[in-house]
Amino acid sequence: MEGNAVMQILAARPEDSGTYVCSARSNEGSSETRVEVLVEGGLVEGGGLQEPSAPRASVPEPLLVVVEGRTATLRCEAHGVPPPIISWSKLRSPLPWRHSVTGGSLVLPSVGRQDSGEYICSATNSLGASEVTVTLDVETPPYATSMPDDVAVRVGEVIRLQCLAHGTPPLTYTWSKLDGELPPRAQLSGGDLQINLATAEDAGSYKCIASNKVADSEVIARVTVR
Repeated sequence: MEGNAVMQILAARPEDSGTYVCSARSNEGSSETRVEVLVEGGLVEGGGLQEPSAPRASVPEPLLVVVEGRTATLRCEAHGVPPPIISWSKLRSPLPWRHSVTGGSLVLPSVGRQDSGEYICSATNSLGASEVTVTLDVETPPYATSMPDDVAVRVGEVIRLQCLAHGTPPLTYTWSKLDGELPPRAQLSGGDLQINLATAEDAGSYKCIASNKVADSEVIARVTVR
């Protein structure tokens, strides 16, 4: 003999979770089977029930700008029932080896330019997944050098000094003469300083300051006029 029976629990609640037993009896004997039922969901403040829901990930800072050498904390929030699990990855490259994840936030200590890029926060639970992206921009202070450090020219020749700098653009350059002023003959172009028709008064030390929005860097070049 064959038969079937269906039991339905409408508007299931977490307290309906448990083991359910189906028993069948006939003249030939009896049989039973057990079914484990888990109803996901939980209580919210005030005692109300919270319906199961897919994750919803969000970030308070979609763009994070950090100075090189400092700690970057990428924050991610996720809501859903059951509570989502948060994980992090970096677009097109692995996460920096020294990273850590605390309370859903990705922490990167002592960041460098190579850490710039897009990071993906993934929130998952049994009902689905959600992703959101944070862009990290690591800015580098300038580092200035002078080419050359020492210049020797004859009276009437041209003095050429070049200031080179590396750092987050845009970079600006400022030339000045220590214990004096630049002569009217001085010509400035980016990090280059040119003084035509050198005189004995042009001898001395010249300072270049390279600047960006992070910091300043300076270098000294010495000029001898024979």
